[in-house]
Amino acid sequence: MDEHHITYEELMEFFTQQREIEFMYQGKLYAFLQMKGGFVLVCENRSITPVYMDYTRLANEAEIEGTLFLQLFQESKIEITIVF
Repeated sequence: MDEHHITYEELMEFFTQQREIEFMYQGKLYAFLQMKGGFVLVCENRSITPVYMDYTRLANEAEIEGTLFLQLFQESKIEITIVF
């Protein structure tokens, strides 16, 4: 994205605004996307979560390899690359 480190509060605001978020984790591209019927988390263009109607709930419940997305974010294990 840029040199600015995104805070937890900023990240949660992105979810409140229903913005699409792309990020890297362990060399793979992931994205939170809006689609017909709700929101999903995808990895390399494949859905890895069910469709959620509530984007914030998806943010709080999405897991990658058994670890919550927000935990990975708070541990600085992911790199946010683009926010649309």
